[in-house]
Amino acid sequence: VELAENLVRAGLDVTVVELADHLIAPLDADMAADVHKYIKSKGIKLILNNGMTAVAESDGGLTVKLQNGEIKAGFMVMAVGVRPETELACAAGIATNNRGSIIVDDRMRTNVPDVWAVGDAAVVTDFMAGAPAFIPLAGPANRQGRIAADNICGGDSAYEGTQGSAVLKLFDMTVATSGLSERAAKAAGIDYDKTYIYSGSHASYYPGATNMSIKA
Repeated sequence: VELAENLVRAGLDVTVVELADHLIAPLDADMAADVHKYIKSKGIKLILNNGMTAVAESDGGLTVKLQNGEIKAGFMVMAVGVRPETELACAAGIATNNRGSIIVDDRMRTNVPDVWAVGDAAVVTDFMAGAPAFIPLAGPANRQGRIAADNICGGDSAYEGTQGSAVLKLFDMTVATSGLSERAAKAAGIDYDKTYIYSGSHASYYPGATNMSIKA
């Protein structure tokens, strides 16, 4: 969506195609609805619940075939997530999970003596759910690197888990998430409650506040 914004600012007609029922996977669908309304107001076409099946060159551009229909485009950018590139680790006998992420303890040690792993390639513990997770974010990766360095140098530092805090800016809208979404809580079998808050971004007696939609 950040790329879509920049292409619109460059004067291009932009269509975003998403296989899921909403944009920005960490959000619940009810919160993503605000994003959908806003992104459409900026002239971006949005196609949901419809995945790409093939791409072919045609008439100096591309024909992008979807599960339902097709669209013509001058060019296409694919942003379909990330996966750990751990072929070297696997070849060296380092334990990985079924997604290829390197399994580490809370000191960032692998199953091979004197080998540590950090960052997007490593399994982390979801701080809220207490379960193994793949959360490729820069902040946690930075901290893991410091913890691994402490332990390599004889210290005793532990990584206590990733909360999954992330933020993006879309035109003048800020979208942020932290912790578990309702969908993730359900999937983890966690008992939860929820509330919706619509309040100012700062104290009401100070001018210039804008209202924020919050799901807690």
